[in-house]
Amino acid sequence: MYILFLISGNAHTILKQCGIASTDVEEIKLEEKAIASFGRVRSLLHKHPYKGIIWGCRDIHFQRFQSLMKIYMLLSGKQGFIADEQGSRSDYSMASFFFKDIPLVMFEILFALGVIVFSYIRLPFLRRSLLRNDK
Repeated sequence: MYILFLISGNAHTILKQCGIASTDVEEIKLEEKAIASFGRVRSLLHKHPYKGIIWGCRDIHFQRFQSLMKIYMLLSGKQGFIADEQGSRSDYSMASFFFKDIPLVMFEILFALGVIVFSYIRLPFLRRSLLRNDK
């Protein structure tokens, strides 16, 4: 039995595109922001016995929080994937998670920190320049 966390879209269409019978799936509707609620999702994962996790959405390319979805699959120890109504699918694997997703998230964090530091250093100079132009 699979557990389908339906973020958006039509569950029947998503399951049909994946080739999984809807009788073999327990559907739980979940808002996109609720994915970030670690305790709630973790309790839902432990409450139900299942073979794998399916995250369903309208379009994978516009779906946020995919890294969190993969972290939940890692913590549960189950296989799973993220699927959309068009038939696109992002399968979860530990190798892909550790060697692709985690480095991308780390790069994003480092880049954001770089922007913050640059802005913090540059802001006083810009302020001084703007104040000088006002006089």
